[in-house]
Amino acid sequence: MMVGINTDTENISELLKTYWSIQRISAGYADQNAASLGLTIQQLAMINVIYSTPGISVADLTKRLIITGSSAAANVDGLISLGLVVKLNKTIPNDSMDLTLKLSKKGEDLSKRSTANAFMYKAMMKVFENLTENEIEELIRLNKKVETLLKKSK
Repeated sequence: MMVGINTDTENISELLKTYWSIQRISAGYADQNAASLGLTIQQLAMINVIYSTPGISVADLTKRLIITGSSAAANVDGLISLGLVVKLNKTIPNDSMDLTLKLSKKGEDLSKRSTANAFMYKAMMKVFENLTENEIEELIRLNKKVETLLKKSK
């Protein structure tokens, strides 16, 4: 029985190492993508959320990106200064968290470029070129199953 537990522990450790490694690699590609556009990763994330949710408030943006209000406010100010984001409010609200935002034409173009340039997607295309269709389907199926089981175990 102990052999099974030891093997399980080793397998879990090995699986977690691969997930963490993939996450680090993905983060590196995201940083590279943002830097290629002259933005930080947080600014690029904001641009892409605002692109998909025009009229979003700063408060909702902080919830979506899990960032502090001060961080959001500083980044929004920077994006407005760069001409990428526009305030929709006719008057300035008492609380800056109530500001509603949309992208300018320049911001929309940048968001589209970030998707087209997505280094991680290009890297995954190279991975997929080295896997069979069955391997890709099995990989997706197993990852979805792991995700579902992890959510249930909370």
